[in-house]
Amino acid sequence: MAFFTQRGITVTTVGMFGGMTYENPAIQKAIDETFIAQQLKVVSAAKFESQQKENERIELEANATAEKLRREAQGKADARLAEAKAEADAIELVNKAVANSGPLLMQIRALEVEKARVERWNGAFPQTMLGSNPNMLFTSPLSGLSETKR
Repeated sequence: MAFFTQRGITVTTVGMFGGMTYENPAIQKAIDETFIAQQLKVVSAAKFESQQKENERIELEANATAEKLRREAQGKADARLAEAKAEADAIELVNKAVANSGPLLMQIRALEVEKARVERWNGAFPQTMLGSNPNMLFTSPLSGLSETKR
């Protein structure tokens, strides 16, 4: 301090702490309220921007989920269509083969039906006949029950 005193300088305060303060408390209060309002405005704008980003993220996620479901459904539909087309082509080929085979194919099919009937036969003859056609024999559902159960 001697350095400054020799040169005619009087030091009253060193390292002012806290900044400038107005003597009128109303002025200081207005300044403080303005600063607080500005900070609230900045915070509010940041919250708004953050909410917008979150909304965009949610919308993008929903669109991605919807697109995924659309693609899966389209894939399943394409697979079903290809399956149906292949089956239709197979039926068409069988129909062409049948049309070109003549009576021989019908005889083979009749033998296959007869073979299946014989393989399932339990050895018992039907108990009921419908009309005079022996091929119209059938077993009544009640024929296997005893008289006490009827």
